[in-house]
Amino acid sequence: MKNQYAFIQPRVKPADLDKNFRTMEHWIEKARAVGAKFFVFPELMLTGYVIGDAWEEISFLRDIDAYHAKVESLLLPNEAVVFGSVTRGAENLEHTDGRSVLFNSAIAIEKLGNGEVNRFVYNKILLPNYREFEEPRHFRAGTMDQNYDWQVLDQQFRIIICEDGWDAHYPEKPLQKPAASNLPLVINLSSSPFTRDKNRARDRIFGAHAKRLNTHLAYVNHIGLQDNGKTIYNFDGSTCIYDPHGEIIAQIPEFCTGMIQFNPDSPEQVEVIVEQENHVRKSPVTEAVLSAIDEMMEGMGWRPVVIGASGGIDSCVVAAAFAIAYKRKQIDLNKLILVNMPTKFNSQTTKDIAQELAQNLGATYVVHSIQDLFTVTKDSFVPNCAGELPRKLEQLQLENIQARHRSATVLAMYASSVGGVYTCNGNKSELTVGYCTLGGDLSGFFAPIADLWKHQVYELGRELNEIFAEEYGVADAIPNNSFEIVACAELSENHNVDEGQGDPIVYVYHDRLFHTWVEKWHRWGIEECLDAYLKGTLAADLHLPDSFDLNAHFKTAREFVEDLERWWNLFVGMGVVKRVQAPPLLAVSRRAFGFDYRESVGARRGYTL
Repeated sequence: MKNQYAFIQPRVKPADLDKNFRTMEHWIEKARAVGAKFFVFPELMLTGYVIGDAWEEISFLRDIDAYHAKVESLLLPNEAVVFGSVTRGAENLEHTDGRSVLFNSAIAIEKLGNGEVNRFVYNKILLPNYREFEEPRHFRAGTMDQNYDWQVLDQQFRIIICEDGWDAHYPEKPLQKPAASNLPLVINLSSSPFTRDKNRARDRIFGAHAKRLNTHLAYVNHIGLQDNGKTIYNFDGSTCIYDPHGEIIAQIPEFCTGMIQFNPDSPEQVEVIVEQENHVRKSPVTEAVLSAIDEMMEGMGWRPVVIGASGGIDSCVVAAAFAIAYKRKQIDLNKLILVNMPTKFNSQTTKDIAQELAQNLGATYVVHSIQDLFTVTKDSFVPNCAGELPRKLEQLQLENIQARHRSATVLAMYASSVGGVYTCNGNKSELTVGYCTLGGDLSGFFAPIADLWKHQVYELGRELNEIFAEEYGVADAIPNNSFEIVACAELSENHNVDEGQGDPIVYVYHDRLFHTWVEKWHRWGIEECLDAYLKGTLAADLHLPDSFDLNAHFKTAREFVEDLERWWNLFVGMGVVKRVQAPPLLAVSRRAFGFDYRESVGARRGYTL
């Protein structure tokens, strides 16, 4: 039968059993209408994947069982469904501490023409326990001797779940178990969040599996936001089918809902159906940011968002991303409120950029000077000093006063007045070394670019400008000047964008240096950096652009060492304290701060060279 399988890429809501069941119902009806009889959904379709410790709630587990029966009720005779969910071990099977034994399972339900129902269950064998994954905390591993070569609706296939296909570093290798007969199809149910370049690795690994087994392999993933309270993960989908040569023959676009109709007997007739795809598509990172904002604001009822608009690239990019999300959903742009909060240190250049940005985006624009507030706060300090309190505030404290007034006072006030929220506009470079202020620019309800290095923020800004031009006919929505001026906090006389006096972080160099401390599997410490410098390989190891001359920037080895020591000590010192108190951030890299890159406030590893 043509296109008997429907491999479905839905949006999954964490821990919302009823919503996910309704999503299954919607897609089964949609697939049935185009002739499909066999409906395949991703891993943990009913429950979601990142849901904290909800697995310990008795009522939640009981409800899961009830929804399994509801899924069965969706089927007509001669139809079948495969979906991911959680199953429980026997009632007398418990962990030593009394917890129920749970399995991350693939469930197949087949309804025959005579009304008889067959059920099959496969329990995931390889349970990941790295980065954000910690399945052994909740689930028990399945065994290699279980049956996972099934025949459903006279279709033969092997079922595995997500990590079961990423088997290189495990002793058990589910896909290498000999098949009882020829395998015309392998189905991998996945719940796999987006990270930059992850799909390249998946294509290499799963394509090799399909080629070695000489079979088609279907990778079925979902989309949607899920979080662990600290780090927000955006699941990209990318559901696809690999042919026996290891090549992709069909794929649903990232961050879209859709399905692939497929029958191994006539693979040339494969068809991709996308439910909604009516806008310009850019790089995966840009799509991840925009779709995350879209879903987050949808869940919050598209309430007003207040953004501190300084004229710098970070705030411009965050504002433009939110504006695109609002425009695509035709939400009133008056709900997007940009607030410029100058003092005497802010240049006319950046104030003009902020105003031009708001005009280009169509957002509400407010100028709220904090000069008087800053002056009153500063002048009130000395008369109230007592004991060992200093009689004078240093420059750093004066800068922090401004940052705190802007966020904790002004932005919070505007957000509260309109029943909205305000954003954190910090990037990963700043977060790595704590170049941000507790109670100030580190606050906010969401940090959408905090997993992007500064140079990646510029790349995102250029793509957002392309979207504005192509979708809305607005050229240079983010003003060109924002890309060209030096990055600058504008918090003292020493900060002057018009004179090129900006942040102490030299982003073209430090971005790549900090990357080695955070995102490498075998991360560098200060010794590795120093060793590479002494060997003369540091520039090549960091892939520094030709435009940056390392030896010209650091005239002496002492200058290099002092700079290295300064940032490393901040990274492992106050930077940790600030990161653990940062707002939830959107993960897009291979190592995101929060629940992925885990830290200890007490494990200080400072150096004096």
